[in-house]
Amino acid sequence: MKTIKSILVILFVALSLSTFAQNENIFLDREFWGTHPTVETVKQKIKEGNNPAEANGGNFDGVVYATLQDAPLETITYMISQKGNDVNKLTHDGRTYAFWAAYKGNVELVQYLLENGAKTNITDDKGNSIINFAAGSGQQNTKVYDLVIKYGANLQKDLNTDGANALLIAAPNDPDFKLVSYFQSKGLDINSVDSDGNGIFNYVTKKGQIESLNALLKKESKELMKLSYLPQMEQEAQQMALRFIST
Repeated sequence: MKTIKSILVILFVALSLSTFAQNENIFLDREFWGTHPTVETVKQKIKEGNNPAEANGGNFDGVVYATLQDAPLETITYMISQKGNDVNKLTHDGRTYAFWAAYKGNVELVQYLLENGAKTNITDDKGNSIINFAAGSGQQNTKVYDLVIKYGANLQKDLNTDGANALLIAAPNDPDFKLVSYFQSKGLDINSVDSDGNGIFNYVTKKGQIESLNALLKKESKELMKLSYLPQMEQEAQQMALRFIST
């Protein structure tokens, strides 16, 4: 009797796993998008019952995964055109597709989204604008920022919850200060501070980026080099960088 019960339990589990596998949405599998599927492949998967608008428990959907895995542009735009998706759909952490496209430096996708009505005056659940989200990851493709600015983003007003602008947010992940220089060229001040008075030295030292500190010290900025002007934390950060330079 126990043997029969055991067999029945095994059969039930096997059938359950089989049903789960059959019902699993292929569009929520990052490995699928890593194969760079064509539009025709996606159409076939939809015919097989996969939902192009479904999201998982973290609110990541197929379009987000396709973007993160560098799927072909025409495939991503086809997914966006499906019922249940649109350019301003909210996904993980309250981010629209433009956030993910900018994060990846996908200029063509950012342009497509903006041309088709994607909003630029929005923030995610963490208080980041599209530009600040991409800048915080150290995204070096400045054409992305140019496009978002062109379509209405305001660098002076787009601050995170700490009151930091894109220049400060980018600094910790910008070892060559390419982004810092870019945001300076767009009107942001290298001496800007957040709501607590933290400046660029504070932001760079958050990650202990000695390489970035060295690069920052080499930048020509008379105001930054006046220790009497800097808050105490910035003085300490500068002194730490100087010690590493001299070793």
